[in-house]
Parts: sequence; structure tokens; C-alpha cells
Amino acid sequence: MPMTYRNNSKAWMITSLFQEWVQEFDCQVGLKHRGQRVLLLLNNCSSHKLNGLTLRYTDVHFLPPNTTSKIQPMDAGIIMAFKKHYHHFHIHLLLRHVEAGNRAEDLRMDVLQAIRFIIQAWGEINSEIIRNCWWHTKILPDVDVDLRNISEDIRQNERLMLDDLADALQALNLPNPMQAEEFLNIPEEKIVYEIPKDDKIIEELVSLFKNTDKENMDLDEMDDSDETPVISTSAAIASLETVRKFLLQQDNMEEYLKLVGKIEKFFRVKKTSLLRQTDINAYFH
Repeated sequence: MPMTYRNNSKAWMITSLFQEWVQEFDCQVGLKHRGQRVLLLLNNCSSHKLNGLTLRYTDVHFLPPNTTSKIQPMDAGIIMAFKKHYHHFHIHLLLRHVEAGNRAEDLRMDVLQAIRFIIQAWGEINSEIIRNCWWHTKILPDVDVDLRNISEDIRQNERLMLDDLADALQALNLPNPMQAEEFLNIPEEKIVYEIPKDDKIIEELVSLFKNTDKENMDLDEMDDSDETPVISTSAAIASLETVRKFLLQQDNMEEYLKLVGKIEKFFRVKKTSLLRQTDINAYFH
């Protein structure tokens, strides 16, 4: 998957995770921008420490206190657009769950599904949205750009996404539905880091290094989520046939039908490969 997953017991950003992320960011810049240096703007919180790091392609600039909401492009609309797309996928999953005759409160979404939504949501953020949010902050050199039009484009995009979420929330027929704007701005989501006290650091270090044989604990015992069923190649091919029938009922779907064909070809090659790897004795039992 095109992302790295890390977790932390506090669900807050900590320095070790931040430094790992910055180093990976710097590496990706080197690979994708062929050595061209980039500027990384960050809010100046306690977990954002660069001590001991050597970055080859990234110049990090920490924004002054209380300015992030005004001059950080991520806060100028990029984060909001991402959250709207993520919640769009989440709500529509819930809708499909309810339309299948299930109760909304019985839906269980695991980490893997959340990661898929994150990838899909970020894929919806195009370069125009990012560029407009940079212009909107007015931190770039003066150019011939009508900032009024850009601001209006950002607001219009936000209204469209809010309307879509509001319709989806209403379709769920929940007894006490949240407003779309409230749904996108849950207060708990704004807590991103913690300043640990000295005794807490010691406690966590002791917990980390004692009982080292626990590291060999069966992962199944640690994970209380439902196990995702394994989908067979035959079942995947059958599902593709349903997708193909749907596309055939639509207009101008030739390119998508070609994609379905390519995916099906990949599945059939994979299925044939698995059959060839099967011991011949298996067919006599």
C-alpha cells in the first residue's frame, strides 16, 4: 500500500514517529524530485524535534506560534478537503451497510478499511486544490493571481462537499444525526500530541524493556478485531463479472471495461499460477 502505518498508545504524535516520518519524507523527495530541495512548513509543537537528523533534500521551517491557522496551506483547506473525502467514503460504506438490512450501530470498520479510505481520500486531492490553498495563505511571492476567485473556489468546493455529506447523513435516518459541519470538526481530532512528564517517560521505558519474551506473543491474541475473510481468486473473478455487467449498462464506459479486463486477466494468471504450484497428489485426496 502507498502509505506507512504506525500506532502509538497515546494516539498522539511523538518525537520518534515524527523523526521517522521526516526522514522518509526526505528520502521520497530525493527519489521523486531528483535532488531538488523542498521547503517543509510545520507547526512548532513539542514533538517536532529535528535533533540529530541530517536531511539532504528538505529545508524545514517552523511557523511562529498562533499563525498555523492563517499561513499553513494545510490549514487553508487541504486538511478539510481530505477529511470531507474520507468521511464521504465512510458514510457511504455505512449507507451500503444499512441498505443491506443491517443496523448502523453494528458496522465494524477495521484499521485496514480506514487505511484504504485514507489512500482514496488523498487520491481525490488534486494539484489545483493544493495550489489554491498555497495562494490563499499569501505566503508565496506576488504573482498575477486573483485571490478573490481562489478563495471563492475553495468556499464553493467546501459547500459542495458539505451538501453531499449532509444528504448522506440524512439518508441514514439516525435518531440524533450530527450536522455535516459538526461531523467534520470533532474536537478530539485536534489533539495531536502530548508533552510527557519525566516519570511517565521512565514508566514507558521500563514497560518497553521488561518481559522481552512477550514480543513473541501470538498477534491473534493481541488483535480483538474481526478477522478479514480470505477472498478466493474465483470469488474475485465472479465479482468482476458483476462490475462488468454494471458498466455495460452505462454510457461511455469503454476505458473502464478495458481496466476490468486487465484486472480479470491478472486474476486468471494468478489462479493458473496457483494451480501449477499445487502438488499433483492433492488432487487424489
